[in-house]
Amino acid sequence: MSSAHGFFSLGGVLGATLGSFLMPIFNHPVYHMISISGLVILVNIVLAKHYFFISEQQHFKEKTTFSFTKLKPLLTIAFIAVIVMGSEGAIEHWSGLYLLEIVKITQQNLAGIGFIIFSVMMTIGRFFGDGISHKIGSMKTISLGCLLAILGYLCVLASQFVLTVFGYGIVGLGLSVVIPELFRMAGNTSGIKASVGISFVTGIGFLGFLFGPVILGIISNKYDLKISFLTVLILTCFALLIAVLKLRKTETN
Repeated sequence: MSSAHGFFSLGGVLGATLGSFLMPIFNHPVYHMISISGLVILVNIVLAKHYFFISEQQHFKEKTTFSFTKLKPLLTIAFIAVIVMGSEGAIEHWSGLYLLEIVKITQQNLAGIGFIIFSVMMTIGRFFGDGISHKIGSMKTISLGCLLAILGYLCVLASQFVLTVFGYGIVGLGLSVVIPELFRMAGNTSGIKASVGISFVTGIGFLGFLFGPVILGIISNKYDLKISFLTVLILTCFALLIAVLKLRKTETN
């Protein structure tokens, strides 16, 4: 589960790095987006023959009635997923602007370095995450990940270039293992099909990824981005508290 997410993060590393190199070349964002869109389409056309006709194996379906009340054990997991994916979205959307407006860097092509370091550390963490989970269990992995993210956000809020970029890396390392472990726990929840559990937590979690940056943008307009990242820090502390107090009951290793 964690390694599969690692390839998602690897895409973030490649995209942010390539984008930073292309910024001086494409003066207008439209040309940048057209070139990247063309590259994505071309790659998919080349690789389509490998996955276009893949079909899921047919299994005997049990006749069971579905009820949303059965998903109640997943609510705690889903709530943590909202916070963590909201944090990921915040760094993806606002880390560059934070470096420009709060840290006051002068070179715009360096604005993406925070997200690059974040994605690199997240990729590394996810490729090692399965082994860590196997040794210490999902609950401890999630708690340790949230704790690292909290320390990383404290570094980010120091608003000094090196320390802030270092903080983004620590946040990436911490958050890297949380979402895969939440999905693993959702898939192993007793009485709920793995596909249903993972889909439910993923769907709820993506609400945080989509709306989290918007809410933080509203906060930054009223105050500033530092307050927005302080808000994310407080929410991550809350996620750690929930993991320690509530998640232990739902762990099924």
